[in-house]
Amino acid sequence: DIGSGDLEKKEIVAIISRQHPPEVTGYLAMKAFIEEIMADHPLANNFRKKYRVMVFPLMNPDGVDLGHWRHNAGGIDLNRDWAFYHQPENRNVANFIVKTASENKSKVILGLDFHSTYYDIFYTNKTVSATLPHFKDYWLKGIENALGKETRESESYLNTPVSKNWFLTQFGAEGIVYEIGDTTPRDFIKEKGKQSAVEMMELLIYR
Repeated sequence: DIGSGDLEKKEIVAIISRQHPPEVTGYLAMKAFIEEIMADHPLANNFRKKYRVMVFPLMNPDGVDLGHWRHNAGGIDLNRDWAFYHQPENRNVANFIVKTASENKSKVILGLDFHSTYYDIFYTNKTVSATLPHFKDYWLKGIENALGKETRESESYLNTPVSKNWFLTQFGAEGIVYEIGDTTPRDFIKEKGKQSAVEMMELLIYR
């Protein structure tokens, strides 16, 4: 739970990772992302004063411990349970975010879900977010410019019970799946995570 000062009415960015046990590169990007938010420099310090960041870095601890590929101890892919809440991991995290936002009269404006796949790509929603209608376009372009490397994006409709759709349907928030390639170099993962956080903080502070 990252932030400073009074939490009342402070807008929330929610971050989750490791729904699928072996997706380590996505976790490493999330780690670099969070480390930049926690850094001691004016941008990060001002961001933490304005926003609250709720991080769930290991969504599927049992699946990791048991060496599963995509499932939890219940044999379920957690990223297909965000409309049903059959699994305790999703149910507890969803309830906690909703309860926290309600108790603090806060809005959840952005949800990021870090994963790994064959190559770097961002999965986004075709439906425009009510809270951040232009965020993803500026954010992805900012990451692209900062790294000097084209970003891939794949848009989809709200037809599957995955996390990015839950953030949009539950809160009207922008939901994005942040995928890192299985063989993406580790030094690049760290730099991409850092620059992604910088671009996010700049956009949200000055929006």
